[in-house]
Amino acid sequence: WHEQLSLGQRTARMTQAPAGGFVLHAPDGARAIAAQAWRADTASVLFNGLFAMAQDDLRKDAVSAITDPGWNHGQPIACDCFIAGKQWPFTWTRDLSYSTDLALWRFDAPRARRSLRFRLSTVRDAQAPQGLYVMQDTGSGGSWPISTDRVVWFLGARHLLDDPAFARRTWRALRDTLAQDREYAFDAGVGLYRGETSFMDWRQQTYPGWTADNVRFIAQSYALSTNVLHYEALQLGARLARQRGDAHLARHYARQARALKVAINRWFWNPARGLYRSYLGGGDPPLPVDAYDLLGTALAITSGVAGGTRARQALDNYPTWPAGSPVIWPERADQPVYHNRALWPFVSAYALRAARAIQDPVQIAHALRSLVRASALSGSNMENFALPQLSTHLPGKLGG
Repeated sequence: WHEQLSLGQRTARMTQAPAGGFVLHAPDGARAIAAQAWRADTASVLFNGLFAMAQDDLRKDAVSAITDPGWNHGQPIACDCFIAGKQWPFTWTRDLSYSTDLALWRFDAPRARRSLRFRLSTVRDAQAPQGLYVMQDTGSGGSWPISTDRVVWFLGARHLLDDPAFARRTWRALRDTLAQDREYAFDAGVGLYRGETSFMDWRQQTYPGWTADNVRFIAQSYALSTNVLHYEALQLGARLARQRGDAHLARHYARQARALKVAINRWFWNPARGLYRSYLGGGDPPLPVDAYDLLGTALAITSGVAGGTRARQALDNYPTWPAGSPVIWPERADQPVYHNRALWPFVSAYALRAARAIQDPVQIAHALRSLVRASALSGSNMENFALPQLSTHLPGKLGG
């Protein structure tokens, strides 16, 4: 792992190049990597080179205009923003917010702020209640309120509040978005927020097959990841209210956060598996479902919702492959590779954070090897990889 690694019959090797650059010799060819502004100086040439490659990939995601067929009649929109990737030349709430939380705020804070600002909106209808809200990405059933993970925006924004104007907009958007979700997505009977699992919005892969034609079940359900994101947003609300001298509002948000933490642990924890369920069917009490996901698990740990023995059990008991951990379990043989039967590096990065939070060296090493192996063998930082061989493409109807 100092200079090369292998998986099956594939090998990747990193060599140093003049002027601080690197050359990655991957299965599909060599890639020259120029010296970057940020440098890693470890004993591993491979790791140092991959850190430089990540910055080179990030440069390609930094654009001056964004496009999507559903916006501006498909015409470019001027925006010095980050896009989701080569095939997705637009700025989306989930992709941007998770990426900003993980790293972007350190590398290009001004661009991250501009990108986040693009995902805020006022209300078009002058007769409707006014406010500043985070825009919900597409999801099952046509976005919000079937999908309600838009509060992920605040995971990224919390790192960028040293800019006074951005901090004021964040505070306004936080108050308005939390109030709107409390009114339309919160179920006071069970103490949870309704809505689809965060980022996993191809419902046939994660929810019962019949939801392909009827999203009522998803609309009435509760997702671990989405509820933890609301917990994080409420915690941020309490902190920002205290900073602004509003002790009453700070206590209000803090009470809601504490109650939500209790409800998450009450309803999602499955003692028989030693895992947090990915989602629950709607109702009082909620319907337990034997489904699990790595992002929700990791967020529960890093947020502090899962603590002590439960945090360690949840990560240690989550099923995995030698090459890395799947984003959902059980995996499904009747569905294509995408969220199903796949590793998503950003989710593995949150699993790495969770492993660090509980100080588990075995889990830290497993997640880190997974991330390094995937990017080295593919020659880039891909959105996802098919398990168990970390392939970037599998042929056939159920490939991906």
